[in-house]
Amino acid sequence: MANWIQHMVHNLYDVRGLVQWGGLFLVCAMVFVETGLFVGFFLPGDSLLVTAGVLASTHALSLFWLLALVTLCAIAGDQLGYAIGRKAGQTLYNRPDSRFFKKRHLERAHAFYENTVPRRLLWRGLFPS
Repeated sequence: MANWIQHMVHNLYDVRGLVQWGGLFLVCAMVFVETGLFVGFFLPGDSLLVTAGVLASTHALSLFWLLALVTLCAIAGDQLGYAIGRKAGQTLYNRPDSRFFKKRHLERAHAFYENTVPRRLLWRGLFPS
């Protein structure tokens, strides 16, 4: 069992092999999962995109389709994540405290973002990096 898990993790982080095996579909699927679902944090996102770009420069993948489809998948994943958060986020306020969830942390985070996000967006608009 441990060998099987080790083999799966090794294959997951072999990004060149992933791109060559799954092609454009796999790159788009991983971008969608990373941006839209809460389980994508362990996927090799940045290195996957760099590898896909390098392979597109060698004409192993179409650069036009790579850019177009990855952009669409990122936008669709972002919208899905927003919809999930909008729907499920409100139910967190009604949830009782537990070992891993404390309502006061949620309220502090909400207050922080309510205070700082408008200023940061204004600052970012005036002084783009």
